Amino acid sequence: MISHIFYHLSDHDGQCSAALAYFYIKANYNTEIKMYGIDHYGNFPYDQISKNDYVYMLDISFPINEMVKIKNSCLKFIWI
Repeated sequence: MISHIFYHLSDHDGQCSAALAYFYIKANYNTEIKMYGIDHYGNFPYDQISKNDYVYMLDISFPINEMVKIKNSCLKFIWI
């Protein structure tokens, strides 16, 4: 299992959220962590996640059909 942190790259609240999530996950779970700064206009990197992974979406969202597709691509989906 890998914990993937996707955060809004273009502002400080996204970056701060990612840092807090990283340190929380690191302190409480024995998992590899990967971080991705993304924007609303890019393509979501589905090839980076698997059905056994956790996905954290921080300070960013996509159209609802895209969010459902992301949720269905992983084991656990956390959107903050």
